[in-house]
Amino acid sequence: MDLIISIIINITVSVPVSSLLLFYLKSWIGSGFSKKIERFKNDLENLRKQQEFEFKKSLDDYSLYSVKKHEVYRELYVLFSESMGLLFSLSGLMLGPDYNVLSKQDLLDLISDLDIFDYDKKRILNEVANLEKEVIVREILKAEYKISVDRADKKFVQFKNYTIVNEIYCAENLNLIITEVIAEMAKLITAGKIRAYNKSINVIETGIKEEEVKTRLLELKNNFKTIVREGLLTPD
Repeated sequence: MDLIISIIINITVSVPVSSLLLFYLKSWIGSGFSKKIERFKNDLENLRKQQEFEFKKSLDDYSLYSVKKHEVYRELYVLFSESMGLLFSLSGLMLGPDYNVLSKQDLLDLISDLDIFDYDKKRILNEVANLEKEVIVREILKAEYKISVDRADKKFVQFKNYTIVNEIYCAENLNLIITEVIAEMAKLITAGKIRAYNKSINVIETGIKEEEVKTRLLELKNNFKTIVREGLLTPD
């Protein structure tokens, strides 16, 4: 009889306890799973925000790159055209004032106002003033030519430096053209310097086929213009 009572008591006690343990076990599992789900949702949200930020940053970077590229293309064409114009003026037909119509004294009085280097002004006034008027005219023209060469050289260097700094914004075919343009322009500036700083009064042979160089530069300019136009009108 005692055994039966003991079994009944054990069953009576164990059933509620087991149910309670099962309830807490389910609650614990459910709570842990909910936390994991919540953590997973937070991770997804953070990932979404990060991707959204990266995408927006990419769009901003692309926009800035595109704006800068258009700016570079326009400036490149301007510098190319200006440099080529100055270089072309160093040979061939040259227009300027006719100093021969002036008297020798008028020429000497004019020298201080001429757009030439100061050392050339002093040299002409100190070393050439006592010579024939034709010699003075020749020295003035040569001094003016030096100024033209100097301006062309500075513009050429400006163009060359700009292409180097902004190479990353240029299409590959444009960079190839620029490389050849610089090589051809260098020939013209070299020829100009040979003439400007040679003391001979005779026609100077530079050894450079300048007219052929000019023809090639004109061809390159047309190709350059086509690529620049496409770069400005076509999205990247």
